[in-house]
Amino acid sequence: MTTSADRSQEHFFQGIKVLTIAHLGMLVALGIGALVALGEVGEYPSIAVVAGLFGANVVAFAVAELWGYRTEPAPADDGEDEEAHLWGQEALRRTTIFRLVV
Repeated sequence: MTTSADRSQEHFFQGIKVLTIAHLGMLVALGIGALVALGEVGEYPSIAVVAGLFGANVVAFAVAELWGYRTEPAPADDGEDEEAHLWGQEALRRTTIFRLVV
């Protein structure tokens, strides 16, 4: 038997899943668009451009790793499991969105 809390948790994780899949789908679409644009131009970017894009990717990865998983400390354990559960969901939502933006 599913409770209201179980349905709320399923709804929360479904939202995170949809957000992440949409972001990954956008990356694929951008990659296809870049291939089409490069095919029309007829030449590939210079090594400096490729190195700059690679460097930007490394910086974004480092930012996501260093700050993307940080959250505030959990509230003190005062017997409120529901409050701690909601706090954890909100922390997961914030950090996931931050990592996707970076």
